[in-house]
Amino acid sequence: MIANIFGRIFAKQQKLTAQAKVSRINREIARITKNIGRAERQASQQKRAAINSVKQQYSIFGQSSIAAGLAKSEQFSSLFKDGAMDYNVAQENKALYDEYNKMVQTQTMMAQNALQQQLDAIEEQYEQFQEIQLQAMKDEQADLEAEKATAEAQVQLYEGMEQQEKQFADSNIKNMFS
Repeated sequence: MIANIFGRIFAKQQKLTAQAKVSRINREIARITKNIGRAERQASQQKRAAINSVKQQYSIFGQSSIAAGLAKSEQFSSLFKDGAMDYNVAQENKALYDEYNKMVQTQTMMAQNALQQQLDAIEEQYEQFQEIQLQAMKDEQADLEAEKATAEAQVQLYEGMEQQEKQFADSNIKNMFS
């Protein structure tokens, strides 16, 4: 009978310890979940800002800017009058006009390729952040979830043990007076 009482006390103590462990793990999981959300939002904002910055930088190199830049060059300046294309001169000098158009297309394509390279680099950087930092946090969260499941199983085990010891003690008391 006394062994049952001590067994019940032990089971209750272990159950309380396991419950405290579950509570601690829940707090850690909540903290990590909050940190993951914060890191994802921050990374997403930084990625958007970087993409917008690069796009803004390359919008300066839009086709009209390229055309205007080439109009100022000595090679093509004869095609322009007061900053605008003189189509009479362009028709008279068709070879130069065609070369000008090819140059505009080439520089536009080069600017677009450079833009895409920078956008790809930003995407790669974000993916590396995802793999290195966020995945580590998510792995830690998964480990804590597994630890929590184990602790919850211990709570149930000790609750069952406590109930069993209570039943044995009650049975022993009944048997003492029967």
